[in-house]
Amino acid sequence: MRTLSGIKNLFLEVFFPKTCLFCSKPHTYLCLGCLKKLQTERESVCYRCQRPAIHGFTHPACQKKFGLDGILIASSYDKVLKKTIHAFKYRFIKELEEPLGKILNNFLEDKLYPTDIIIPVPLHSQKSRQREFNQSLLLAEKVSQKFHLPLQPKLLIRKRATSSQTEFNREERYRNLKNAFHCPHPREIEGKKILLIDDVATTFTTLEECSKVLKKAGARKVWAAVLAHGR
Repeated sequence: MRTLSGIKNLFLEVFFPKTCLFCSKPHTYLCLGCLKKLQTERESVCYRCQRPAIHGFTHPACQKKFGLDGILIASSYDKVLKKTIHAFKYRFIKELEEPLGKILNNFLEDKLYPTDIIIPVPLHSQKSRQREFNQSLLLAEKVSQKFHLPLQPKLLIRKRATSSQTEFNREERYRNLKNAFHCPHPREIEGKKILLIDDVATTFTTLEECSKVLKKAGARKVWAAVLAHGR
């Protein structure tokens, strides 16, 4: 007997057959040919001030002001990656966690900072129910599995629902995120080096706010890794 999930998948296969988002090749949402078109970025400047910084480290002055010790950006935000991430987040195509996770892991292969804990940028429970998954958590699971690092999604929660950041400028984003995050178990992160995972960083305000909360709770270092910088 088929489960409800199985019936749903069969319905989708029959009436909405799976094809590559770009070349329409069947049986996949992102074929290997289109995946190879994604260009890996090799940024070596501070994400804030653009001064030289090795492998994504933040310039000391910016580190002190904004709290984030560094950020690793896996790929250019070209039309292929942008459309893929949009389908992942807003069309709820969970299967895209595989190619997107591979992009992030391949990039981190020789760049991952010393890390004790991986934490995904959290969604509020209301939005998580709407999407049925947190895309940052799915990516974090891939990184955790690849590098055999503990994943602790419950050490950072979004305690307040916030408006979409899309139409806000930097200052408005900071106001929108104020007091939105909370670390419920500070003893478990005290002195730890933490890697935050998110899909896209635009103004970096979400990652900075998460970093501030984690450092206030006692984290020693907080870095981040994202698929792209959504300029």
